Amino acid sequence: MKNNGGYSRCISRVIFLILAMLCFGIAGLVYWDIAMSDSVSGNYSRI
Repeated sequence: MKNNGGYSRCISRVIFLILAMLCFGIAGLVYWDIAMSDSVSGNYSRI
């Protein structure tokens, strides 16, 4: 029982870390997209 509790806690921590990285990655991509489109102002084509 103790092992199972530790295992689930570790899994939840990993899932939280992955979610946090995804959120930061999406925010970074959106910020980069806005910065690029602002600096190039029209020449930047969205992929």
